[in-house]
Amino acid sequence: MMNSEFFMACQKGNTAKVASLLVDSLMDVNQARDDDVTPFYVACEEGHKEVVALLLADARVDVNQVDSNGATPFYIACLAGHKEVVELLLADARVGVKQARYDGVTPFFIASQKGHKEVITLLLADARVDMHRVRYDSARLFYIACRNSALHH
Repeated sequence: MMNSEFFMACQKGNTAKVASLLVDSLMDVNQARDDDVTPFYVACEEGHKEVVALLLADARVDVNQVDSNGATPFYIACLAGHKEVVELLLADARVGVKQARYDGVTPFFIASQKGHKEVITLLLADARVDMHRVRYDSARLFYIACRNSALHH
């Protein structure tokens, strides 16, 4: 059964509560909801930098566990445009920055599509990111970014 108290603390950004619950060495920190969303994923989605940092420091946390669509916590942080969370994740070598969703959409692609300039800039500065990777339907990342004016403003 999922530890809903831990999940909610991560979702709400309650750093003190997350820290106190992480002390329990028997707790399954990767236990997901029915849609496969984990506490780490939801902290990244909500942009809770301090909670994300706490969870990154815990070796039990699977930083690349995907949701039911194949989206990673890194992907969801890029989608939401959470620059500070993306910075933290890029600094952790365990994070799969190239990992695409099941439909082929990459974190860089979605940040470009959404026009998150600060996140795009971070991703372009990281040698692991392939800005030329295409989606399943062959849409080019640069085209999408330009179409959405992400790089022109």
